[in-house]
Amino acid sequence: MEIFEVLVFFLFVGLFIAGIGVVPFYILRELSREWKQRNLNIAPMKWREAVSILLAVASFEFLLHPQTIHSCFPTAGFACLLFLWPMLIFAVGESWKRWRLSLVLILMLWAVGARCLYTVPSGFLVLFIPGLLLLLAASVNGQRVPLERDGCAAFLFASIVGAFLSVFRIAAWPFRGFFFRKGNLVNIAVFTVPAVLLLVFGALFFFANWDLKNWGWVVKKLENVLEGIFLSSSGSDEFVESCAVWLAVGLGFAGLIAGKTWKNVGRNAENAVSGEREVSGIFYQTARNSLWALCGLFALDLVWEVRVLASWDPPADFCLGTFCHEGAAWLTAALVLTVGVLWGIFARKMEKNAQSAFLEKLAFFWLFENLLLVGAIFVRLGIYVDHSGLTCLRMVGFFGTAAVGVWLFWAFFLIARREGMALIWNRCTWSSLAIIWLYLVLPVDAFVWRVNTSRILAGDRAPLLHISEQWISDEGLMQMMPLLCSEDESIREGAAAAICSWIPGVYFDADSSLRWPEDWRQYNYVERSLREQVIFYAPWLKAVRGAQCGIQARFREKAREVYPTANRRDAETDQE
Repeated sequence: MEIFEVLVFFLFVGLFIAGIGVVPFYILRELSREWKQRNLNIAPMKWREAVSILLAVASFEFLLHPQTIHSCFPTAGFACLLFLWPMLIFAVGESWKRWRLSLVLILMLWAVGARCLYTVPSGFLVLFIPGLLLLLAASVNGQRVPLERDGCAAFLFASIVGAFLSVFRIAAWPFRGFFFRKGNLVNIAVFTVPAVLLLVFGALFFFANWDLKNWGWVVKKLENVLEGIFLSSSGSDEFVESCAVWLAVGLGFAGLIAGKTWKNVGRNAENAVSGEREVSGIFYQTARNSLWALCGLFALDLVWEVRVLASWDPPADFCLGTFCHEGAAWLTAALVLTVGVLWGIFARKMEKNAQSAFLEKLAFFWLFENLLLVGAIFVRLGIYVDHSGLTCLRMVGFFGTAAVGVWLFWAFFLIARREGMALIWNRCTWSSLAIIWLYLVLPVDAFVWRVNTSRILAGDRAPLLHISEQWISDEGLMQMMPLLCSEDESIREGAAAAICSWIPGVYFDADSSLRWPEDWRQYNYVERSLREQVIFYAPWLKAVRGAQCGIQARFREKAREVYPTANRRDAETDQE
């Protein structure tokens, strides 16, 4: 029956290619010719490209059958797609000039496919990252998108800048006589830009470093105001609608201009960031004052960080989750904003003189302070892990902080080479993609629960809270199996109840044996190994499953006894 279905399937594909596929092929070819006549740099569609697209669709239908998707995620079928589609893209490429970059992208896709054969990575990244890599591989190999130096980036930046300028022109129209009067703009920019930057960075540091005893009521008041704006039904709807309207107006204004002369817009933007900038007058004074102010503010924050972390002795009512988890997030936001400020100052090359050299020295000192702040973030996350164990969200914090550290390195490198920071967002995007890919490929869940299991078996009861509160993947359940042999009866029962809550009921049939998947497209190594472990513990796990709710409630209360009252929301913070 299976062979007959395969023959019918390929017969249908052949008829589709020979018959119905001719119509869209000619439509796409005519559209490509029209686009080429309009100088949009798009080559006409060829037969091999149409055949490769049809084969990709056919393989998708065969390997990711709808019934298979509804019952269980087809990990093996998805892995086969990730092995097949890059070869189709590579076979129909127009140019071999960038074959090294194409090969790197294909190897990254194959690594994700091998990871899917091992187990299903958690989160939407398993679909987002392969799709993005496929898009990049097709763009680079087929040269359907201009990926030359600052080609797409210049057009994108021109559209965004045009959007903000249009919004600014509309908002500042009533005050045009004051803002654009000669002399007023200089006086305003030199002092207000550093003041605004101090206010923004100071707010980020305030939320990251506030003292619970002395300033808790201020933060609570601000949180209530923000929750009323963002979380209430009326306030959030009005805020989202207002932002959507303003962005639509701005981007629409830029899009109308860019739609007519998109090549000129891209060329002008590229010239704007490629020429040398004169370092004098209003620009120099504003940049100098801003860097001086930010260097001083970061120095004060680093002093506070050293004072707190060097003599770490928090009070009993201190909320560690807010300080380490949320505080690290606020500090990371400050580091990202640092890259944006440096791009605004050094986006273009500067003429070599004493003033530009002084700005570079200030920027290097500020980057050094930012790197010290990266170390402080790692220390905060380390304190949190030492206090209550690892979670996947804390690993996301480590990877995210490392990504921002790479961004700062690129900023330092581009400023030191005196070539301007026009390519900083290109480098940051590729670096972030590489780090997200590493998070997707590496066995993060297995590492997290191996560390927690080792700490629990060594006598540390702090990570028990995560067993009762956190979502646990198949990799994590595999690493938790040694807890079923623990000498502590409460740990054995709690771990067994947690495993039963995450294992589907189809793992057991009437005689406690294993029910294997009927379709090879659903295979993955970790699930198979987990089911083999379930066979060994099946009688006991089924007995625990009957009293699962009561055991979990007792285990949760016992795990929460380890934490002070202020820190019992650690796991809840991670779940958010």
